Amino acid sequence: MTTWRIPFKRAWDWRNAGLTPDAASKLERDWEYVEKALNALQAGSGGGATTVYTSDAFTRSANPIGTSDASLGGAPIAWASHTGTWKCNGTAQPSDGEVKNAASVDVGFANVSVQCILNPRTQNFAEYLGIACRVTDALNHYYLAALSDGGGGCGIYFGKLVAGTNTVFNAAGVVPSFVNGGSLRMTCVGTTITAYVNGFPFWVATDTSHSVQTKHGMHHHHDNLAGPANQFLGLGRIDNFVVTAPY
Repeated sequence: MTTWRIPFKRAWDWRNAGLTPDAASKLERDWEYVEKALNALQAGSGGGATTVYTSDAFTRSANPIGTSDASLGGAPIAWASHTGTWKCNGTAQPSDGEVKNAASVDVGFANVSVQCILNPRTQNFAEYLGIACRVTDALNHYYLAALSDGGGGCGIYFGKLVAGTNTVFNAAGVVPSFVNGGSLRMTCVGTTITAYVNGFPFWVATDTSHSVQTKHGMHHHHDNLAGPANQFLGLGRIDNFVVTAPY
């Protein structure tokens, strides 16, 4: 079985190529994520290829977000925004001022793995940003999201929305390694939903609330429900979104 090694991915190499330190660090994380994803996909399928349904690197500038670019595999699929308008310009982000919103692509399968790179962007208000599985709309889906608390901390939350009611299955109050970004993945098979953070399995939940939905995508909500809409800044960013067969 081939082990993937992607050359020319260190931040130092990117800086030598003329990129700024911030851009070099982002590219280093992106390449590391792609390398890990390729190896995980191969390992999870016993050495064969795992089917990629769609993917999006968000390299275009679009508002609304448009159609997934399939640059990481799969087929282009039109995004649907559920409450508010999602946009992209190198990365994806939710629209400002929405308490709960989501964007999804319909891949035709309820059993999937959904993954992304996330930069939660520390800010002053409680913003949850991450991935969504089995989406009906902005108020009904499973989610795995990072919470940026504005104080340099970053928690990870795994839960569901049912008719807008938020139920948290599990949470990690502070994940230091995730403050500046990392990878999230959810795998749904039947009633079993597994959450992965930076490639490691964190939690498993068994739930029947969302079982047949074939739309999956991005999740965003705020705890600051009483604040004015202009406080909901939407500073987090999502990159390298991929939906595959479960692994």
